Amino acid sequence: MSNPWSFFKNIYVISSKEDKERRTYMKEMLEKQGIKHTMIDAVNGKKNPHLRQSYQDRGIINEYNYSGEVLGCLASHRLVWEQILHESDSSDPTWSLIMEDDVKFHPLLTKDRLTSYLETVPKDAMIIKLGYLGDEVSKYIPVNKYWTSFQDQIAYSTICYGIRSDLLRHLLKHKWSTPIDHIRIPHCYGMINIEDIEDLPVDTSFRYYINGNINPAQLFHGMAAEHTFETQILEAPKVPETKKWMICYPGGGISDIFYVITSCLMHAEKYKRTLVVDTRRIEWFKESIHDFIDFQHESIYVGNLDTLYESLNQQDTFPPEVKGDLSTFYATHDDTTTGVYYKNVINMKLNLERDYKETVLVYSSRAFSRNASILNYSCFKEPIISVYRERIAKLPSSYIGIHVRNTDHASDVPIFLETHKEHLHSPFFLACDNKMTIDEIKYKYKHAITFSLIPYSITNDGLHYMKRDKEENKQFIIDSYVDLLLLASASEVFVSCPNSGYSQLAKALCSNKRLLHKIIDTKV
Repeated sequence: MSNPWSFFKNIYVISSKEDKERRTYMKEMLEKQGIKHTMIDAVNGKKNPHLRQSYQDRGIINEYNYSGEVLGCLASHRLVWEQILHESDSSDPTWSLIMEDDVKFHPLLTKDRLTSYLETVPKDAMIIKLGYLGDEVSKYIPVNKYWTSFQDQIAYSTICYGIRSDLLRHLLKHKWSTPIDHIRIPHCYGMINIEDIEDLPVDTSFRYYINGNINPAQLFHGMAAEHTFETQILEAPKVPETKKWMICYPGGGISDIFYVITSCLMHAEKYKRTLVVDTRRIEWFKESIHDFIDFQHESIYVGNLDTLYESLNQQDTFPPEVKGDLSTFYATHDDTTTGVYYKNVINMKLNLERDYKETVLVYSSRAFSRNASILNYSCFKEPIISVYRERIAKLPSSYIGIHVRNTDHASDVPIFLETHKEHLHSPFFLACDNKMTIDEIKYKYKHAITFSLIPYSITNDGLHYMKRDKEENKQFIIDSYVDLLLLASASEVFVSCPNSGYSQLAKALCSNKRLLHKIIDTKV
């Protein structure tokens, strides 16, 4: 083969975006080798404190005392495995190469040597192990005509390896009891021919495993990781024509968005689509929801949306009028008919009870259900977590939460306060969408505590539809999420408008502290 790296359909590099020097080094080294690759921002287990509880809840790990670094290593590689599955055709297994950003290439690793080695890989091989194993020849022993390495029966596992796509579902379903960055090796074959040992140092060892009832606990087993990572995929994969997608543009308020995403996820799972959630051009939100929430569901796409849309724009799409416009799509929501329109022509509120033959399905709606089960697969990110912790520290250890809705949903505030006056003698947290109402309550109850900056308004439009500049709107999104979490963290929540989706969501989370703990990683 003219380019032996083409043996691998895709090549991924897990790299910390915070270490710009190392990332630059990797890009330059790979370009020199002629290796086309996708750079993946790795998961930082230390800065993602909710990860452990999430993985335990989802059955990914057991009670083993994983460090943040070990969790980051596992999460980073799972992220790539899920990416590979998204772009794979299950009927035609392919090879992908995964490497970490401290991998080293020896100058004597030529294309001819690599080609010669890859030609020896058995057809039933499932994993090809590559990696830097050190310079001490004494650690290497000959096996047949190749060299391999044993270091107390543990050799590096995840620094650089090839993996076949049909093994990934098995690994993703496995419950891990030990870290994965080292591996216990019963049979490991190196690429270095004994005849070449003097002119090709052993630190460029390649090795492969042959398939045969593979047990992930045997494949990935060993000591702790040494790497720290951050999360997010930088480049989208090429999209196979056979893959089906659902692009969701959720409308409405904070709670409505959760409800719409949940409905779309249920449809995507039922009809085997990959769900894409895009809030950047929908109504008031105007930001990517992925900047605030980490969705941890295998059916939800978490890559670069613009790059993905470039690949999908020419795919058959429903409604057909949206084809080619995915990068500029916007929706206009009509409160009176609950219709959702694109260019004032196409109703985007589709029937989620039926399947569509088109490769790409584009859907937009405000909430029509109150199912927010997407939260079971969600974790809030920075800066939401930091703001939440800062504000809850200013509240009593046990407090009452009060939510007063008094704009588009009007409330009889005096009657509400009179009804619940027995709970308002001690400091309480107040979340409200009307500045005049906030002033009236705080005048009557000096110990009422609020944090969000709510402007005065002469209309009764919903708070999320008020005009703001970009920075003000981003702060409003943060405040809205944090107020929701603070209400949910209260010992009890009282609401003035029971029909409000935001109020209902706050009460539901308040009564499910285990889920609340998962999405914010804070025991309350």
